[in-house]
Amino acid sequence: MLINSLNIGDIKIGGQLLQKILYGYDTTINIKIPVEGFKLKKVEAEKGYVKFTLEK
Repeated sequence: MLINSLNIGDIKIGGQLLQKILYGYDTTINIKIPVEGFKLKKVEAEKGYVKFTLEK
């Protein structure tokens, strides 16, 4: 998974700064949706977590 930019509020981080922040971290996300028929509706950061919203 290649992350091109990171948005935090109104701030967009990208390029070399983002690469320095992520250096050494495994940024692979492997989501196995427990029930077939759902799709990813929204991804948002919330209090230090990433929230994934699914919809049927």
